[in-house]
Amino acid sequence: MRQKRLPLLAFVAIAITLPGFAQNAASEVDQLLDLLVAKNVITLTEASEFRASLKKNSSSVSNSIVPQASIGQLPPAERPANGQTAAHAVLNIGGYVQGRFTEAPGSTNSFEIRRARLIFDGRLTDSVGYQVQLDGVKPQLLDAKVDFILFHPLRITVGQFKIPFSSESYTADNLLSFIERSTVVNSFSPGRDNGSNGRDIGMQLSGKTLRFHGTDRVEYFAGVLNGAGINIKDDNHYKDVAARLVLRPLKQFAVIGNYYNGATGIKEAGRERTDLEINLTQGRISTAVEYIWGHDGPVHRRGWYAQSAYHASRRWEALFRFDKFDPRQHTATLTALNNYVVGTNFFLNPYITLQANYERQQDLIARRSTNVVLLQTQFQFGGERAKQ
Repeated sequence: MRQKRLPLLAFVAIAITLPGFAQNAASEVDQLLDLLVAKNVITLTEASEFRASLKKNSSSVSNSIVPQASIGQLPPAERPANGQTAAHAVLNIGGYVQGRFTEAPGSTNSFEIRRARLIFDGRLTDSVGYQVQLDGVKPQLLDAKVDFILFHPLRITVGQFKIPFSSESYTADNLLSFIERSTVVNSFSPGRDNGSNGRDIGMQLSGKTLRFHGTDRVEYFAGVLNGAGINIKDDNHYKDVAARLVLRPLKQFAVIGNYYNGATGIKEAGRERTDLEINLTQGRISTAVEYIWGHDGPVHRRGWYAQSAYHASRRWEALFRFDKFDPRQHTATLTALNNYVVGTNFFLNPYITLQANYERQQDLIARRSTNVVLLQTQFQFGGERAKQ
């Protein structure tokens, strides 16, 4: 009798653990066990022990099975690393809008929509991502890039993207602490000095390495670019190069070096930039200092800024910045421009930010000062996807 029980119980155990059978089989197995007890094939005690064992085994098996339809919903680290197209392509849509009021001498004290961005990004495969960003205020294509993620320390990017130079230039417009970037970055950083929103067309290698205590201590970028600006073919026979190296000896402290070299226009005028930065976060206070110097042909320029933010609470932030820019260094005329900015940010919720800046601009050429007030309301959608 004992030998007859074993094949029958084994069949029941296999059937109840199969994914296609498990949903409707529980009640039928109970009926079958009751019938076996009634026929004196197994005892009531054996039936109870079998039910308990069967419940435990079926639970562990079902938890280990991942339906094929849900693979695309898994975090990237848990997806099949086969380099093939996932169960379904991922498309994320995000963006943000910045509405601004400006009061300044010579202006019309006007309301305006400063930026309206729409961002599409996603994964074509587990190792290939893409991003497209459009601006609706001044209709233009900002980003159109593909990232080939070979492994953590190496990523290859091709297309139109941000030039790896200057943290303030590289930071997304909706993540800036101040409403506007410093004068030296807006006027002298590659891709902003020619009105291209800090972007160009080309390819770059980038990556992070030396991970220690949860922080990547080294981050690098090396790019080859047209140097002519966004949505424009190269205007000479030379390619511009950009390099950026970020060192983080401490999680809260970073030392950053940037270099850019190229040629401008059909006359191939030399264009060079060098940049050093220090970023420090200590408790509620974050501080950044950046110094840029270089030349366009025979004209040498330089400038720097120092800024600090005090995070008073989860919602409030107080700001101060001083920046200085010398657009024509080594001339007999004093040409420095000094700017003092104080401001505050109020984070209404994760999607809406209210900003106010007061700026005192000193033009040392004309020997006059100007007061500027900027008010800005920003809302974003798409969560992390809008941070580009």
